[in-house]
Amino acid sequence: MDKIKNVESTGKLQVVDTRDLEIDNREFFGEGLVDCYVVHPSLFKDARGYFENSYDSGQEKTIDNIINGNDLYENVSEDEKKIQELLGLVIKENTSKSSKGTVRGMHYQKEPRCQCKLVRVTTGKAIDVVVDVREDSETFGKWFGVLLTPENHRQLLVPKGYAHGFLALEDDTTFEYQVDEGYHKELEDGIPYDDAGVNIDWDIMFKQYGITDVLTSEKDKLHSTLAEKVANKELTFTKKSSRDTNMSRLSNSFNEKNETIRLLSEELKESKKLYNTYRNILEEEKAALKASNDSLMSENDSLMSENESLKNENEELKRQLKMKGVHGLITQEQIEKLTATYNFIKDSGNKMLLEASALDDVISSFSKAPRKLIYTNPDLNVNNIGEC
Repeated sequence: MDKIKNVESTGKLQVVDTRDLEIDNREFFGEGLVDCYVVHPSLFKDARGYFENSYDSGQEKTIDNIINGNDLYENVSEDEKKIQELLGLVIKENTSKSSKGTVRGMHYQKEPRCQCKLVRVTTGKAIDVVVDVREDSETFGKWFGVLLTPENHRQLLVPKGYAHGFLALEDDTTFEYQVDEGYHKELEDGIPYDDAGVNIDWDIMFKQYGITDVLTSEKDKLHSTLAEKVANKELTFTKKSSRDTNMSRLSNSFNEKNETIRLLSEELKESKKLYNTYRNILEEEKAALKASNDSLMSENDSLMSENESLKNENEELKRQLKMKGVHGLITQEQIEKLTATYNFIKDSGNKMLLEASALDDVISSFSKAPRKLIYTNPDLNVNNIGEC
């Protein structure tokens, strides 16, 4: 594949792999690096000037996809995917202004709050420089530089795990960068801009743009070299961690919650089936219980009716015995003896007399029975048979 000599506006977003660029030490410096991209935004020019869509990662489409449950990158262009893969949700935009000859760098923020940056120059001119400090990367320790000006509209996408800095080529150079992570002082770190092990070719840039006095901060001079950081095992960046963006974490969290909801929905369906099974069993048991209860009620009604009948018979028996002068509870055998005696006396009429003592074996069995039997015949002057 032929190397690209320049990155110019085509009217739409372009994201160009730095490994596909022709290094000329005028526009591009060093060598192309893995996961590092030169970005040219969509730009529209006419006689009045231009309109630039300076930042568009297609995240609006991605968020819509997440909300609607679609594929994460549905309708997202390949260029937008490249940005999204490395740059998460932008949460801050920082601006610096520098004098000619100022070198800021080479900075990075350590994990777990490392930053991905999308940088550009809005006034003045600068060469933006990055170093790959991911030990598992095939371009580890290599560097790349790109000329950024307001006129060329270029931006550089600096992944997590890269040391970053720039050289201001003019006074009042305004440098702007969007980041997906805030600043954390306790995690800031870097390597010297003139680290001999990395060997950034600043001299070419200094000579080309007439830089004679280099301005840098005292803090930037104190950074240990890349070789020292490797020896001390200070570097934890990997190619994988470069893609651990807040956007990817949001998407993963969303997918995990969706999976949890799906599993809960399946459990709910199973629970509903189980509920319906138990409900049917309960209904069957309820119907069986009702049938058993109805049977018992019917049996109870029958027993109540039989009891009422027996009660009526008992009342009738007591009434008949009362008419015969016998009170209290008596046995069937006693009733039969008493009735037989009564009928015998009645049938005897005037033909015989019955002594009371002859009836003692019958009468003595009744606690409330009379001790005498009274027999009256209007044709005789005999009243008390029991005493005759």
